[in-house]
Amino acid sequence: MMNNKYPLQEILDVDRLQTLQDNFSKSMMIALVVVDEKGVPVTKPRGFSDFCARSRRNPALAQHCYDCDYAGGRAAMAACRPVVYRCYCGFVEFAVPIMIDNHYLGAFISGQVKVETSKETEIPYILAENGVWEENPMLVNLHENTKRMPYERFESTAYTLLHVASYLVEQAYANNIQRELHQKDLALTNELRKRVDIERSLHEAEFKALSYQINPHFLFNVLNTIGRLAFLENTQRTENMVLRQQLHVDSKSPHERSF
Repeated sequence: MMNNKYPLQEILDVDRLQTLQDNFSKSMMIALVVVDEKGVPVTKPRGFSDFCARSRRNPALAQHCYDCDYAGGRAAMAACRPVVYRCYCGFVEFAVPIMIDNHYLGAFISGQVKVETSKETEIPYILAENGVWEENPMLVNLHENTKRMPYERFESTAYTLLHVASYLVEQAYANNIQRELHQKDLALTNELRKRVDIERSLHEAEFKALSYQINPHFLFNVLNTIGRLAFLENTQRTENMVLRQQLHVDSKSPHERSF
C-alpha cells in the first residue's frame, strides 16, 4: 500500500544511503539509484550507462525514465520482493522495494543492461515499449553498444541488494524508535521533576500557613507570662499594656496574624 507515514528521508540517512549505493554500484558494475515512494530520485545516480545518462538530459525522454522507475517501484512494492522488467527502451532493470512495517518508502532501481536474448524476450515491459529514442542516431549507437550481463548474475544481484537494504532499513527504524523512546523518557523525567517541585512548593506553603497560625499563639503565651509577672510585681501600667496587646492579638483573623 502506498503510504508516506514514514518518509524515506526521515528514516534513512541519505548520505549513508548514497555511500551504500555508490559502493554497491561500483562493486557489481551496475547502474543504481534510489527513488522515493513517488519515483523521485533521492540519491545521485551511479554507474548509469551512457545511453541512460544522455537520455535523462532530455526532459521528454527523462520523463519516460521516471515513469518506469515509479512503475517498477510500485510493482516491487506489490510483490514485496525484487521485480525484474524491461524499461520503455528495452533495457533490463530491477526494482528492490524499501519497506518498513508494510509501508512503502521507495526503491532501489538498477539495471540498464541487456541479458541473454532467449531470456530477455521473456521479461515483460514495465510500461509500453516506446521507440522515441530511436529518432536520435547517437542514442541508437549507444543503445547497440550497451553491455550485457548474465541473467543469473543480474537476478542474484537484485536479491543481494534486497537483503542489504532490509538490514539497513531495520537498523535505521530501530534507531529511530530508540531515539523516540529516549525523548519520551526525558519528557517523563521533566514532568516528574515538575511534579516534585510543585509538591515541594505546596508543602512549603502549608508549613508557612501553619507557622502563621502557631506564631500568634506563641506570642499570646509570651504576653500572658509577662502580664502575670507584671501582676506579681504590681506594675499596673505594664500589666494594662500587655493586656491590650493580648486582646489585639486574639482579635486578629488567621490571615492577619503575620508577624
